[in-house]
Amino acid sequence: MPCVSLATSAACVRRLGVLVAHVQAVPVASLSLSQRVDSTHTTKAHWHPCRASELASHRRASTCAQQQRSSLWLRRSVAALSVSLLGGAVASRRGLSSLPGSSPPVPVTSVSLQYGAACQGKRASAPSTAASPCSAASSCSHGDCGDDAFCIEDCPSHVVLGVADGVGGWREVGVDPGLFSAELVANVGEVARHSRKPPSTVAMLRRAYDALLRSDKVEAGSSTMCLASLDKHHSELAVANLGDSGAIVIRDDEIIFATTEQNLGFNAPLQLSMSQDQGNSLVACPEDADVSFLQVQPGDCIILASDGLFDNMFPDDIVQRTKDLGVDASPQDVADVLLSEARHNGLDQDWLSPFAKRAREYGYACDGGKHDDICIVCAKVVQLDHEGMTRAH
Repeated sequence: MPCVSLATSAACVRRLGVLVAHVQAVPVASLSLSQRVDSTHTTKAHWHPCRASELASHRRASTCAQQQRSSLWLRRSVAALSVSLLGGAVASRRGLSSLPGSSPPVPVTSVSLQYGAACQGKRASAPSTAASPCSAASSCSHGDCGDDAFCIEDCPSHVVLGVADGVGGWREVGVDPGLFSAELVANVGEVARHSRKPPSTVAMLRRAYDALLRSDKVEAGSSTMCLASLDKHHSELAVANLGDSGAIVIRDDEIIFATTEQNLGFNAPLQLSMSQDQGNSLVACPEDADVSFLQVQPGDCIILASDGLFDNMFPDDIVQRTKDLGVDASPQDVADVLLSEARHNGLDQDWLSPFAKRAREYGYACDGGKHDDICIVCAKVVQLDHEGMTRAH
């Protein structure tokens, strides 16, 4: 069975409809974690903190990956073991999240994933629509969702979700920021489609990034990236996040998992980069991404988004909107509602948004939302009966 591909190039599709993928899940106890997404958008600068002496050329060999291979293997091993020992706890490169307790194992449950996606560029007067989804990022028109891009790849053993946010600062030097993010997610999709088993999120990002550096399609640019890979047969979700895009998982009207922003300071999220001036190319490594693992179960709502969402909606507000829609709401409904509210909040200059709150923490006098590109991918885990039909959760 071939993979099913849904993608955008700086994103030409607003409504993707529903895509169903059969997986196996081992439900675990609901977790009440202290992690929350208190994200703040920064007007991203095109510079980064990864070893200037090693990364002088953007067509370099993958020395960054070689140097970090041992520590990355150790982090993955510890995280995977922690997931096993804690019965579905969230394990992360930054350590284990605290648990109120664990529950006994439950029988394996057959589940499926339903998908929806919504996106809109800040310069667009209205959300874009398309009669049918794009089959590949390169086939989409450019610009409807600004500098953001996303991909969804449904393959026999795994499902991959990705959101990239091109750094707008490149526009000041005559570079289209959306080209980098579009090519990056296109390459992620290509890697996912050619993987026979669930790929490592960091390895997948490394291969996609290296392919971009070797390509002549993109002259310059940079992007943040949030990438999730679901192992269908073990119901394990792996999330890699680099920069200030992010992911959350909602269960029973609570956020049980949230990525943490990677910022060097205000106005400087970590990002993958390519420079027109090879001598000044300061690039964050794919291996610098924070990696987490968790088990999914029926009813979980998985949301990946660019910071255009998290800058303009507090975590509790995101949860409340999903709750208001009800358990029967489709992922597309959720994505559409979140996009609409984030867009509205971004244009409202009379409230203390997550963006304004973070700016004040850095000493900047700021009110109102952050008018930005917004890209949202939503996935909902639903249970199947023995005939493969979806059951109401």
